[in-house]
Amino acid sequence: LKSAAPVSGNTPFLLSLALDTAPTATTLPSYNPAVNSTDPGETLVKGTGTQIWYMQAPAGGLTLPGPARLRLWTAMRGFSTSVSGSLTPQLYDCTLTPPVGCTEISTPTGGVTVAVAGTSTWAENDWELGVSTPYTVPANHYLGLTVSVPSTSGGDVMVAYDTTSYPSAVQAG
Repeated sequence: LKSAAPVSGNTPFLLSLALDTAPTATTLPSYNPAVNSTDPGETLVKGTGTQIWYMQAPAGGLTLPGPARLRLWTAMRGFSTSVSGSLTPQLYDCTLTPPVGCTEISTPTGGVTVAVAGTSTWAENDWELGVSTPYTVPANHYLGLTVSVPSTSGGDVMVAYDTTSYPSAVQAG
């Protein structure tokens, strides 16, 4: 999962980001300092916070040969250990750049939301996203990933990605 541009210091929040190659940045900035200037990563606000990543399928389409997995580093806002929260990760097949023209193709196995523990540091999470096997995103469509924090979460959730220390990713098959 990548940020919008090479990372150097705090960056402005962007709703849609590219799914891309492995990260090369070594420092995790604050991706939305207007919401949370004191903590690194992306702070997703309870009830309204959503982040979208996407990539365009190549000319032959993009086949997901089996269940997809999402690896994402998380913590509660301020690295709070007194609350835990939840995220809703979903994969989409989109005819236009997400979030436009999207059809959901997966949700977490076992439910719509996944738990986020209250920890004093970043915690690596690995969640299975159920995908009809195999699933092909047609040529010129987009594979989209959204991660949102539902109103039922215990608080705001921070996510870390796009650095060598926090190599978040979507893997299929």
